[in-house]
Amino acid sequence: MDTVVVTRLLLSKKEDEASAAQRLLTGAARSSQAEREEAVAVLLAVLEGGERRSRRNKWVKLSSLLALNVICVVGGWFLIAFGHSRRFPVILFFFPAQIANVVSTFLLSRKRCSPGRARAGLALAEHDDLRAVGPLVEAFGANVPEAPIPVVSGALKRLLPRVSPGDADLLNDRQRNALNTLLCEWNPETSAKNPDEAAEGLIVLLRLAALVGDKGTEFAVAAVRGRQATKDHDRHVVGVACVCIEEIRARLDTQAAAAGGPSRFRARQ
Repeated sequence: MDTVVVTRLLLSKKEDEASAAQRLLTGAARSSQAEREEAVAVLLAVLEGGERRSRRNKWVKLSSLLALNVICVVGGWFLIAFGHSRRFPVILFFFPAQIANVVSTFLLSRKRCSPGRARAGLALAEHDDLRAVGPLVEAFGANVPEAPIPVVSGALKRLLPRVSPGDADLLNDRQRNALNTLLCEWNPETSAKNPDEAAEGLIVLLRLAALVGDKGTEFAVAAVRGRQATKDHDRHVVGVACVCIEEIRARLDTQAAAAGGPSRFRARQ
């Protein structure tokens, strides 16, 4: 396997080339040990490179917007300080600053997953590698065509039996934020094309949250538990959330007790 060629094809914008590379890497899970290790190395390199690229692009954009914001604000105050505000409408200098603030907020809050990362996460899941869990959560949130929700939730469901409460490092901060956002944004009253598939996917996320969730995830699961559900599949989601939040709280209490801190029950006394 030419790893350079396969990596380039997997990241290709041409659907046929990227799909062919994904099938090759997925099929390697049923090949020899050497080919499996080579395929996993390629997939991890794609995920790591995408992580660095995404982080770099985000901060370049944010830095540019911050510079624009500073220039506009300083320019506006300069005109006011030197008495030129009558000749040049100062308000025009603050419009770009406001736009920069809005765009910065959007860039920080949006869920971003490139098609290449989505494909790599799905292919890595076929190798039963737990390092696919984080990328799959991102792909679930982005809902990109390369990773439809039923396929992503199916891959996560297959990996869940191998996840233990000690695997909290499977998710980085961005992936954990994506998980919490997905749970918080769930609303049974919002129409969905396939409500059964959406409910099944959310149940998988709740079970993952019960295993590796933190304090923020507890609040997100509590938001799911508090939703008013009328349909059977939605009531099932709320019921799973009720169980998961107790598991999260028990696990956090155990961790706090092991660390020598007060448990949730003792803190309320």
